[in-house]
Amino acid sequence: MTVYQRGRKWWVYVTVRGERVREPAGRTKAAALEHERRVRARLELGALGGRAHRVTVRQWLGEHLELTRERKRSAERDRSLAAHLLRLLGDRTLAEVDPPAIEQYQRRRLSEPRMLPRPRRGRSAAPAQPRTPTPAPEARVAAPRHPRPGTINREVQLLRAALWRAYHAGILAREPVVPLLREAGARDRVIADHELRAIVTGLPVWAAPVIELLYETGMRRGEALGLRWEQVDLAGRLVRLSVADTKTAEARLVPLSERALEILRAQPRAIDGGTVFRVRGHAIPGPVLAKPWRAACAAAGVEGATIHDLRHTRITLWARDGRDVRTIMAAVGHRSVATHLRYSHVRESDLLALVSLPSVAPGVAHEPASGGESRPNQANGEAARGAARKAKKA
Repeated sequence: MTVYQRGRKWWVYVTVRGERVREPAGRTKAAALEHERRVRARLELGALGGRAHRVTVRQWLGEHLELTRERKRSAERDRSLAAHLLRLLGDRTLAEVDPPAIEQYQRRRLSEPRMLPRPRRGRSAAPAQPRTPTPAPEARVAAPRHPRPGTINREVQLLRAALWRAYHAGILAREPVVPLLREAGARDRVIADHELRAIVTGLPVWAAPVIELLYETGMRRGEALGLRWEQVDLAGRLVRLSVADTKTAEARLVPLSERALEILRAQPRAIDGGTVFRVRGHAIPGPVLAKPWRAACAAAGVEGATIHDLRHTRITLWARDGRDVRTIMAAVGHRSVATHLRYSHVRESDLLALVSLPSVAPGVAHEPASGGESRPNQANGEAARGAARKAKKA
């Protein structure tokens, strides 16, 4: 039987030349029969037509990246993620990309060392210099660093998006099942004020104001580096970001503190306007900021801090000051409370503050410190009990 009912749901179970599909099909028999026809057609046109066994991951993923290149802000990042997928899964057909194949990919990626940056082209090697004796190998060889589960999940999620598009196009016969690795919890790093001062001291003159503005406003790195003078309202103490400037494709207003105003007023303004932050007359690319940040953190002895932690820090400081949650979300561009809570971190002192005062039951007041003071709640209770006794006698 290809259509049957279990409880309130109808199901279809279709087998075509060894290819089986079992899935829910609605609440009525008519809907189930229509769904069964669609499943059978999908099997015949997809897997049995041979496309899923002919199209490789390299071909389909390349087409997927090309289709999403214009409408995704992270298209360039997707291309770098796809490099590992093409290297390890590129020659497989779409029909061969099943959960065991994906799990094998994840295990192999977890065991690989991180790829080292390639040397820049056009630069000759430095002349050989006399070297001092090096320590023993076991003293200077560090353990290899491996990709994190989150990085591998971003790669697999890109593959999942491409497989789902193949399913909707009728190439894959069944819905793709893509397992993911368990990731570590959300970051809870908050940069202290003295840590920020030490980091800024070790930054180049062109990078320090960017870092300070990120700390003062909670903006994303790309929003700050792409900031243009026509978006800055110094008189109104606001930055006006348009739909095209934000990650969530929503315009928003960013308030400016006194320190943020000082940073912006100190930046030289070109005749043609352009971006606020520049190096040698050109806008600063996002990846360029990472290297001086790491060097300044190492020189200041600050460990485990990233540039994005500046955003976490600002949101956390606003929350600790008692600012309204909706106002903070509007300023930083969070659309859900769940996302906001991942950025707002709680200290141990905040938790201890919950139990610093004795709990009070509703309608019960604290007992006075001295024995001579009256107890109004106790008197009210005795009066209520006396009234109840009189009512019972009556």
